[in-house]
Amino acid sequence: MFVWSVTITKEKIALLLAILLLFTLISGVCITFLREDSLRTNQGRIRFLEECGLLVESSPFSVQTFKIPKELDAFYSEYEALQNKQGLSLMPYRNQTVKKYTYPLVSQDGSHVVANLFLKGGVLIACDLTCPDFKNGWIKPLLPEKSLPKESVL
Repeated sequence: MFVWSVTITKEKIALLLAILLLFTLISGVCITFLREDSLRTNQGRIRFLEECGLLVESSPFSVQTFKIPKELDAFYSEYEALQNKQGLSLMPYRNQTVKKYTYPLVSQDGSHVVANLFLKGGVLIACDLTCPDFKNGWIKPLLPEKSLPKESVL
């Protein structure tokens, strides 16, 4: 028979809490505002983007409603791979109508970059940073890689 004894002291609890706080700060994850209702309002979406370290305009450049196709073409498949790096997925939302909020980033150097948030009923299902320049455009993840648990309710 094996007996294992653990003594919990205030110091050990404080150390554990400090490690958890440090992990949250280092990961840069925007956990605070990923509750379902927090992204339903413009203020909530701006706070979320600010928590991600972005400075955006006070209102979205555009709000679009569209349907994610049932079968993903090459573009959507590539975009799905980008979302998977962030722990997000479009797959559960195929053949459903979603909203896309596009916020321009405040630029100091004149570059044009936008943050896109895709929501279904206030739940973040996809997000990215986009530079829509015709010649040198790009799309990058907004969140750190694998920052969200796959099964999480946001």
